[in-house]
Amino acid sequence: MAKIISYQPNQWPGRKVGFRKANKSKAEIQEAEGQLNLFQSVDSGEKEETPPVTKLRKLASHRTPFEEALYLDEAGDPRAEARYLEAIAANSSSADAICNMGIIYAGKGETAKAIGAFTKALSLQPRHLEAHYNLANVYFDANNYDLAIVHYEVAVEIDPEFSDAWFNLTIAFLATKMHKKAMDAYLQYRKLVPEEQEDILSGYLKK
Repeated sequence: MAKIISYQPNQWPGRKVGFRKANKSKAEIQEAEGQLNLFQSVDSGEKEETPPVTKLRKLASHRTPFEEALYLDEAGDPRAEARYLEAIAANSSSADAICNMGIIYAGKGETAKAIGAFTKALSLQPRHLEAHYNLANVYFDANNYDLAIVHYEVAVEIDPEFSDAWFNLTIAFLATKMHKKAMDAYLQYRKLVPEEQEDILSGYLKK
């Protein structure tokens, strides 16, 4: 019988442990903002100072299956898992829902399921930022630094201002003794954080 390996965060010095939940996609956010903008116009073409309260309440109270699942997830409600499955079945932000299910699996120590979920999210949306970053973290914690590097690199390509990804990419390069690349990644990270912020990596890079 194969040994089941539970998910254990790798406490390599300084790595930013933790996953990043998928939120609403940019397209969905823009659509929601567009709906709000509609409320700001009147027949005369002028803008109202305050959107109609009843319409805003109606919009705020209407959640998609994914939004409902995310709401429960953020509140730590165990019903979130079932809601994510409903969102996936309803094709409501499926890639985001599957990605967040991967985080739930990882939290339960179900590493294989977590990898499967993140990979599935990427099959639906190849440039899914959170899925790449979360998958990189799982691979890093399994000491598979090469695959971790691949996914961290894709994450920073998608979002060059994702400081945590640059930070963890630096550590992954250090773990594989690619010091030049580690320094390059670290310099990108330092551009994105306050200059006065100190971190544990500076000592390693000066060695």
